[in-house]
Amino acid sequence: MKTILFIVMIMQLISLLKAAAQTKTEKEYYKNGTVLSIKHQGIFMGCGVPIGTDSLFNRKGGLMETSEYVLIKDEKEHSCHAITTLTFLLKVVHSNKANH
Repeated sequence: MKTILFIVMIMQLISLLKAAAQTKTEKEYYKNGTVLSIKHQGIFMGCGVPIGTDSLFNRKGGLMETSEYVLIKDEKEHSCHAITTLTFLLKVVHSNKANH
């Protein structure tokens, strides 16, 4: 399992390096001016897809969740439909209790 994860991570790094010059960062804002989300759109196999890490924030600017996209190419196919996207979602839990 560790070997597969390592290979996927290497593939992700290679795809990010290839797409780095073609990646567009999009930011959305709440009406109060704080950042709502930061998303990255890029090119993988000639197709526009989410690339890298996307983040979602609350109205006070605190991080709520992060999505990491891992793109895998089907070696037998060469169309946009041959891309498998694995999405790893990390939700940040905030506690209102004071630490004692």
